[in-house]
Amino acid sequence: MTLGADLSPAEKQALVEARDAALAALHSYAAWLEERIPWMGAFVPMGRANYDLYVRRVHLLPFDAEQIEMLGQAELNRYRGLEALLSDPSLASPDPARSTYSSQLAPGTPRVACRAAFSSAGVRTA
Repeated sequence: MTLGADLSPAEKQALVEARDAALAALHSYAAWLEERIPWMGAFVPMGRANYDLYVRRVHLLPFDAEQIEMLGQAELNRYRGLEALLSDPSLASPDPARSTYSSQLAPGTPRVACRAAFSSAGVRTA
């Protein structure tokens, strides 16, 4: 296991056991869900009235859907305005590949080992 390269044998064994238990739990949950599919109701859109009720009763917010949309639009406009102030527009890019931090990590650190594991699995990393 690549992520456990720096672990002692006992820690590796505990990691493998934890991984196996987590996978078994996930498969068990998936099987439980599949058994209940015939009794599950069909998908029904929430609708505005139910969303407003949900926001007020569950999240305890004094807003309705229109006000939440207005807040979201204001935040988007604020962020775009801040982006416009940047000297280089690429600084606003959420792409982690632009980060220079990853090149500063020493070989053998857990982050480097994790990145190597992802890279070997074909996952693009920074």
